[in-house]
Amino acid sequence: MKLTAMRSKDGAMCEQCGSRCCQSEEERTHAPEATHAVINEEAAPEQIQRTMADMRHGSMEQRQTAVLQLQRQQGNQAVRRLLESAESSVPSGQVQRWAVNIPADTPCDQVADLITQTSPYSPNWARAHFEFPWSSDYVPRGTAPNYTLTPRNLNVRMRPNIDVPQWSPSDPATRTAWRTAMSNLNTHEGVHRQTATTWRDTIQTEMRAYRPSVTAADEQGAVDQGESVFQGKHDEQTALHQNAQDQVDANGAGCVAIINCPAPREEHSTSAEGEGVAE
Repeated sequence: MKLTAMRSKDGAMCEQCGSRCCQSEEERTHAPEATHAVINEEAAPEQIQRTMADMRHGSMEQRQTAVLQLQRQQGNQAVRRLLESAESSVPSGQVQRWAVNIPADTPCDQVADLITQTSPYSPNWARAHFEFPWSSDYVPRGTAPNYTLTPRNLNVRMRPNIDVPQWSPSDPATRTAWRTAMSNLNTHEGVHRQTATTWRDTIQTEMRAYRPSVTAADEQGAVDQGESVFQGKHDEQTALHQNAQDQVDANGAGCVAIINCPAPREEHSTSAEGEGVAE
């Protein structure tokens, strides 16, 4: 999500959403390396046991929910260490949290501007990136040199990678405003995630229905072209997925996380706001 800093008519700092939330891989490569916070090195044993049980016996959605819940409470690095020896697979892609490097007692009306300045994705506050790895076998039909390829056992997965800010203000009123803003941010994150989940199904359906024609000397030669021609279809569909994600931002679907600061005690006529983004 693009943000542009500006001043409102009454002088309060605010941030305005731009046209998109997700940065490209090129932008991510050139951004400063994010620092990811670990809330607690030791997770409760019973919580880990529940998570492991959900991972072994639950559906994919249940496994992902279990891991993400544990991650949010214990921290990204801690979860990775705690679950690295698990026999079952950990859902690919993790929600990370970059540490907001500003003092806990920062005045509320300064927070939005400082986060924009220090974010590893500045002027964005958060980043959501989705990959769709796939695999397939191919069955050639026809006679040399003209063949049609039919996919067999073609599967597409969705791999999310989301990075959002984490900060713990010391002032109770600022803390409440921050948590509300982050709740809105996470709502927008959920819209992007659901969009990607829907598009995983679409990409898989389109690729399974694809029947490209290839020219080869024999069947093996036709099969050898399968990966490249189906990758072309995959690229086409993932580009359409990105268009859908851009549209989420253009529609402003929950993109503004307003830091609605309390009015200063000595002044009752002014207040400050800041706006962020959710992925």
